[in-house]
Amino acid sequence: QPAPPPHYWPHARGHVGSYGTTPSAGPVDLNASFAWSFHHPAGRYHTVMLGGAVIDREKNIYVATTLGIFKLSPTGDVRWHYNQHGDMSTVPSLMGDVLYGSTIVGWYF
Repeated sequence: QPAPPPHYWPHARGHVGSYGTTPSAGPVDLNASFAWSFHHPAGRYHTVMLGGAVIDREKNIYVATTLGIFKLSPTGDVRWHYNQHGDMSTVPSLMGDVLYGSTIVGWYF
């Protein structure tokens, strides 16, 4: 059975060995390319976003905040929200089909 395709952006800095770079071309006009935006359901300034997003092979986007992680569909719909035990200070990582992360109080998920 063939291996699944790689994730688009599995770690905070991209792919191991090529951190911060991607073979994908970005849009020429960023303002014209925005299709949706995301704000915390409790209010725009309710939490702080941590670093960059993580993007899986199906183009779902994982946004880490100090109060939890949101999985967003490619169209911006919230697929799920995870409230971890304690504040986070780092962006989680995707390995295979699992999202790994930790909190500042020592909880790992």
